Amino acid sequence: MSGPPPLHQAIAVLDAGGQLRVARSHGYAIGLLVLALLVGAGLLAWLVFAVADGLRRDRMGIVLAHPVTWASTIAVVACALLPVVIAVRLHRREALVVTREGLATESGGVIRSHVPWTGIARVGFERMSMHGAPYRPGPRSVTYVLTPQAIEARDRALLAAGRRPPRYGPLGPGGYVLEHGYTGGRRRLHELLAAAHHRYGGVRPS
Repeated sequence: MSGPPPLHQAIAVLDAGGQLRVARSHGYAIGLLVLALLVGAGLLAWLVFAVADGLRRDRMGIVLAHPVTWASTIAVVACALLPVVIAVRLHRREALVVTREGLATESGGVIRSHVPWTGIARVGFERMSMHGAPYRPGPRSVTYVLTPQAIEARDRALLAAGRRPPRYGPLGPGGYVLEHGYTGGRRRLHELLAAAHHRYGGVRPS
């Protein structure tokens, strides 16, 4: 299933032991790609103009030394590489998989991570600033925070694998912010995850 159905139908599927697969939105990815190409084209045009003007006025040294020139160059390169990144992620068929047992991430048809509903303390729909801090002006994001027991279990697994557990984050060491761009939108995704968490995790969603 590419996106969450109406909430009552989604819960019925989960109650019956089924799963809901919320895939990446191709429309969102294409929109992001178009925006990146437009921004990249605009910055590239500005760079061409700046270089031409510098040559005409014999001021290329000033143009090349200006921080805006380097920042624009880096942005143009990033915009040029973005289509490759988007194509790779779409090819991996990344998705969220929701079951009555918990929430999982899938990539290339393989489950990469899984957290049970009982390991989640709360599911939120919070405004995040550009720096990730909650409760400040910014777009709303779907978030969840692990219970202390789940954080300990995760940290033990990471240490056993030779990896360092995270200690900082916008919601603390046990908080996660789901990326934008899943089919159906952020609000529907939050409604689904909050309802599933409340129904199968035994904790009232925030």
